[in-house]
Amino acid sequence: MQKPSTVEIRFHDCEMVVSPSSKMINRRKTAAQISHQVGAALDVPREQLITDLVIDLSDVAWISSVGLNELIGLQARARTSGVHLRLRSPTETVREVLRITRLERIFEFEGELQLDPVLASGVDHQPAGGGASQPTAAV
Repeated sequence: MQKPSTVEIRFHDCEMVVSPSSKMINRRKTAAQISHQVGAALDVPREQLITDLVIDLSDVAWISSVGLNELIGLQARARTSGVHLRLRSPTETVREVLRITRLERIFEFEGELQLDPVLASGVDHQPAGGGASQPTAAV
């Protein structure tokens, strides 16, 4: 008899940390269990109110469309509950998939500084020629 899959959930003060594996988040049946377990944990009355939900992706080597849908669902569930969701330690592969799908725009990543909007735009604000002084011709 196979043991039912569970996702690791830890609590620290007002923060709930969820640590799924690649196998769990990328399979439809087990991904649904993540949402169920997180929802149940958010619904349990606690001495301290949960204000932050952190999804620790350090054990997720790759992510499928099932995993992406799971993250989107968790984001929606968190918002509905008034909880702030952050992603922690996504691998380079997972981060690239989030970038390509443009989903990194809807998630906050733990430990990253918010960039100045001018710098984040990627527009070069230096004078033409890269800012080097141009020789002038004598008249």
